[in-house]
Amino acid sequence: MNELDWLKHCRQLFLRQHEVLVNIGVHAFEKTAPQRMWFDVELYVDYAHSTSHSDHIDEVVDYDFVRQVIAKRVARGHMELQETLCDDVARELLAHPKVQAVRLSTCKPDVYPDCNAVGVQVFLVKPNTARQTLSLRGLKFDASLGILAHEKKAPQPIQVDAELNLGPQPLLPQNDDIHHVLDYRKVRQIIINECTAEHVNLLESLIGKLANRLLQLPGVLGVRVKIVKLQIFDDCEVAIHAETGQW
Repeated sequence: MNELDWLKHCRQLFLRQHEVLVNIGVHAFEKTAPQRMWFDVELYVDYAHSTSHSDHIDEVVDYDFVRQVIAKRVARGHMELQETLCDDVARELLAHPKVQAVRLSTCKPDVYPDCNAVGVQVFLVKPNTARQTLSLRGLKFDASLGILAHEKKAPQPIQVDAELNLGPQPLLPQNDDIHHVLDYRKVRQIIINECTAEHVNLLESLIGKLANRLLQLPGVLGVRVKIVKLQIFDDCEVAIHAETGQW
């Protein structure tokens, strides 16, 4: 697997040909007045931090900050190299807690008469991140499930295995506090509650209901679930698998 495959689980936010007057350059004529520069920015933000459930700006990355970062760096005064400007802006954008990677290019459209622009590009990936999956395996409890007469009289033992794709995450939580991660105690209780809330005839109905509920948890990009009837037959187990969301 390519080490950057996790970027497939990110939304790409972009700013195209953002034009700013910048004091930049090594040539004498470039030091007498600011010149036009174009900025093209791509931010990679995992779906958990770029998907809105209530159409509110706080649920996503507000791209206004991209223009603000550029303006702040340009306001610091003259610089000679595009490489300096490009690297400084890219590092500041990558410092945003929700941004996982940045692709940034700068260019001067007015330097040479025989080409549209001359510029540089940088691609930075946030260090110390990894794609994380939360797993609960072998969770056993009784649930009212099935179409057979004896299945409707009393709950039967089932086993649930679940995997939740959390996407790219810091290798170390912010401050070792449970509130900054998905609490697996909560996940366990949700699984039990969803499977025992009422009688369900079909495994297909139950697994769909459970997968849908787990996919609604904050930060969860994808869900894999397996539900096993442990004692329906003497000679085998009966199980069903489901996978939904991003994997």
